[in-house]
Amino acid sequence: MRARFCQIVFALLVCSLATGAATEAKGFFGFGLAIDGSGMFFNPTLRSVLIKKVIPKTPAAKAGIAVGDKIIAAEGRPIAGSKASDLQPYLQKRVGQSLHLRLQRSAGTEYEVTLVAIPKPPGM
Repeated sequence: MRARFCQIVFALLVCSLATGAATEAKGFFGFGLAIDGSGMFFNPTLRSVLIKKVIPKTPAAKAGIAVGDKIIAAEGRPIAGSKASDLQPYLQKRVGQSLHLRLQRSAGTEYEVTLVAIPKPPGM
């Protein structure tokens, strides 16, 4: 139950990561996450972050990110062992800004992508 709550809280945090100030356009990359973390549920220590969903025709899909891929670093910062709130400043993006990720396929192959934030499509 606690792990699930941590996932929900971190998912909400990640959803807000693409937001800038209220006057700036919010960025969208087109993927959903499954989070494994421990500790305080409002700011968990991350164990892993897996891609749970990739929305077609979004920057994530166009970059070849696949369901099951593991994010191992964001903007050069390792995911495992990081506090969720420590990563937030590196992940907040406005439309047109880039996000650099290092990922690992389920077979173990690592790769890097640079995603450019787009406006969130209507209905998402």
